[in-house]
Amino acid sequence: MSKDTELLVRIAALYYEQDLNQNEIAEICQIERSRISRLLLEARRKGIVQFNVVDPSHRDRRLGDQIQEKFGLQQAIVFDTLDIPDHRLKKAIGLIAADYLTSILREGDVFAISWGETIYQTVMSLETEYPRKLIVVPAIGGSGLLNPAYHINEIARRVAEQLGGFNRTLYAPAFVETKHNCEELTLSKDIQMIADLWKSVTVALVGIGKSPFAYSLTPGEELQFGQFYLYTSEQQELRQLGVIGDINARFFDREGTELPASVHERIIGMRLSDLKRVPRVIAVAGGVGKVDAIHAALLGNKISVLITDCFTAQKVLDKGRQ
Repeated sequence: MSKDTELLVRIAALYYEQDLNQNEIAEICQIERSRISRLLLEARRKGIVQFNVVDPSHRDRRLGDQIQEKFGLQQAIVFDTLDIPDHRLKKAIGLIAADYLTSILREGDVFAISWGETIYQTVMSLETEYPRKLIVVPAIGGSGLLNPAYHINEIARRVAEQLGGFNRTLYAPAFVETKHNCEELTLSKDIQMIADLWKSVTVALVGIGKSPFAYSLTPGEELQFGQFYLYTSEQQELRQLGVIGDINARFFDREGTELPASVHERIIGMRLSDLKRVPRVIAVAGGVGKVDAIHAALLGNKISVLITDCFTAQKVLDKGRQ
């Protein structure tokens, strides 16, 4: 790959995938601001950047009804992918999820939001014509070391800004160094205020993560929290326990049963038992790599609404018939 092409790819990725503005890109790449627009146009002309049209109203109701009935969901929203490549799928799901959230969130809701790439794309797609008086609360602590999809307080702030309402700040990391440190930190008044709000959550938005051992470490791929925060002993334990996925950094097996993993003792966030009490838990997830984790979460009754693409939905149904 030539240096010119590498520059086009880098600029396109910063603009379209990381949502940086042109001034920020110019500073990162050390080039003139006036060149960014021209280079983005050139990336489109060369086919480096390709667009897909996503119609939120274009749903596969047959698949949605089948998943809803089979797994006892309140609702399953399945949309036609229209040949969207896998690396663009998170943005497409985010657009559908944002449309759904604006249709169901009401004044007075306490809205808990987790972290992850698909949730981040959902939040970036949010917009509304009228504000709602929501309380937006992080469902888990944050990370300042990973990409913006894990900056939980900023995510909560943006939701409140876009939909109207008030966000609450969780002054804590998701992963604390030890169980003892976690117990001490959760006794603070700041954390207790958030924990009390968790008891009143009416709507929660979560992602479904696949096993931490299912992620590759190819150059340029973003690190996931499981690759970054898990101790070696915890990784070995999770592998032995048969981890298949996670919701809100709480790991479960193929049946959707929460694992008795020691790492859970040093996590600050809503437990799966906390989410179980929430009237509406919306999960956003898609892609072939997530099929096993989504299927397990559905078997374990961990969610009440699923938003995904038709290809993933069909694979989940096929897996249930095996």
